[in-house]
Amino acid sequence: MKLISIHVIQTILLMTQMINSYVLHGTSDIPNASEMTRQKNLIPNKVKKSVVVKEKSDLWDLGIIHYEIDDIFTDFQRRIIKQGMRMWEESSCIQFVERNSDVHQDYVAFTKLDCGCCYIENEPRNKGRNELSLADGCEEINIVLHELGHILGFYHEHQHPDRDQYIEILFMNIEPGYRTEFGRYSRAEVDTLGLPYDYHSTMHFSKNVFAYFNFLTTIVMKQSVDGKIPNIGNKKVLSGGDIEAVNILYNCPICGGTVYDKYGIIESPPYLEANFPTGIIHCEWKVVAAKGEKILLELSTSNIFKSFNCTSDYLEIRKGYQSNTTLLGRYCGTHETIITHLVDHYAVVTYIRSTNLNEPNIGFRINYAVICGIGTVIPINEFKSYDLKSPNYPDAYEPFSNCLWEFKAPDNYKIKVEFNFFAIETSPDCKSDFVQIEDATKHEMPVIGRYCGNQNPGEVDTGVNNIFIKFSSNNNNVGVGFQADISVESIDF
Repeated sequence: MKLISIHVIQTILLMTQMINSYVLHGTSDIPNASEMTRQKNLIPNKVKKSVVVKEKSDLWDLGIIHYEIDDIFTDFQRRIIKQGMRMWEESSCIQFVERNSDVHQDYVAFTKLDCGCCYIENEPRNKGRNELSLADGCEEINIVLHELGHILGFYHEHQHPDRDQYIEILFMNIEPGYRTEFGRYSRAEVDTLGLPYDYHSTMHFSKNVFAYFNFLTTIVMKQSVDGKIPNIGNKKVLSGGDIEAVNILYNCPICGGTVYDKYGIIESPPYLEANFPTGIIHCEWKVVAAKGEKILLELSTSNIFKSFNCTSDYLEIRKGYQSNTTLLGRYCGTHETIITHLVDHYAVVTYIRSTNLNEPNIGFRINYAVICGIGTVIPINEFKSYDLKSPNYPDAYEPFSNCLWEFKAPDNYKIKVEFNFFAIETSPDCKSDFVQIEDATKHEMPVIGRYCGNQNPGEVDTGVNNIFIKFSSNNNNVGVGFQADISVESIDF
């Protein structure tokens, strides 16, 4: 039988409901949120767990996780999922990328299953469809961060080989069916990445998880941190240990990172031997924009050791979300003129330096800016829809945003705009921040609709095959933004 592993955390909400409503071993139709390992028919089956997976083949290739989110999730739940993804991305070289079903056969599907909050992985790991369940009640950022950690290859901190120096497990307070969730493994059984025990890890259980009653404690801390007893579990941010671990696990470059800012500077770091013990500087930046946005990269300064075909020291710029996609340019030597690249959605900047490490004037400087929709004509048809998002979505958009998208459908089709999420600053007649749809088939471009506030406009039938969508914000209060599906429908004659 094909084996799968289910890693599940108990939400405070569901645990409280179970404890308050049922005595000891009472049953409930609330989805079971235990941290259990099962076969596909959900019959318990014991397997070894580790702080992280031991086999590198079990990791996601190049740290890229393709995913899809089922339509059963609300707009709010989708935002929480994507916020959790962004928090892992901004701390590492990990990248969550929406799945193309024609290309990506190995992926994670976000769905809702009877197990509640759980991650179901295939055997072999990360092959085919892997399911992460976030049932109703699981839409908390601490839960999402924890479950995403399981996707990346992390297990529970309280199973660390050194855990007995840091915590004590009170087995008498644990529901009998869940006591196996508190096992400890030896260093021969697990990979701890050489890192110490981390009270603050997002992968740590809370102090009363799986207790008979919520006033009982199942995990007791033995040590203090900065003179205080640490608060474990239910973390809404990644700890320093989480960040260090994911970078080690996926062999992330020592410098660089994922960049979501709308403008900024990317430049070479100074050489410090302590930061680059191998004697080689290897940095990688991933610049991410929303669909429909473009990234402008201007290489303004470049003084890099010159080698034949730039084989030793170099700066590389690629379009796409990984370091082996289409190469736009590889540079070394000195450049006195500005070199410009304009790319869609994703860009990767890689810097390698292995010579003249102590020379202070060697390096580069890139100015970048995300251009919001301007100059972009987006074709759509019955086979190709479009996922449109406000700048910085799912986080709040920035002041002084000005975006313009043009959508064009074939003749005999009309465009539909369906807003799935909408939260724009409210103002009289939408004079401050707004989304506006215009008819681009007419010279005067009449307004089809202008929207703001928290009332979702829902589905807008434009009736035409060519439209502009404008988004504008001023310098006052900002909202979260919007997300809309742009599709077509045939016109009946």
